[in-house]
Amino acid sequence: ASIRYLWVVDRELAQEVEQRLVSQIRFDQVIEDQVSNNPEASESGQLVWFPQYAGFLPDEVETLVFQSRPGEIVGPIFVSGKYYFVEVEGIEKNRPLTLDRQQALKKQVFLRWLRQKRLETQIEKLVTLN
Repeated sequence: ASIRYLWVVDRELAQEVEQRLVSQIRFDQVIEDQVSNNPEASESGQLVWFPQYAGFLPDEVETLVFQSRPGEIVGPIFVSGKYYFVEVEGIEKNRPLTLDRQQALKKQVFLRWLRQKRLETQIEKLVTLN
């Protein structure tokens, strides 16, 4: 996927951003205004291309990005104290990866799986040692 993103930490700012987007103001203009007016409470950027499961975005945001179409704006999505807005610029389903990128992606997918298994695991104390 290739995207432009903005996140803000304040709910009122997120509502303001959402209203501006609903009013058909261009996403790049919303980003520019938001970052210049509230630089301490927001961050923006662009990811030219990244594969799914790369870990560049929170899982909840990434899942919605890869379910979207180019031109769509996803958000606000509240994750870890931030409200995310993402404009999907493009999605490539079958783009080949270099060998080092394949290895890095495999590692990232494994670590994501391991983290999920740890969250699902419940450890019970069966024996008390004195």
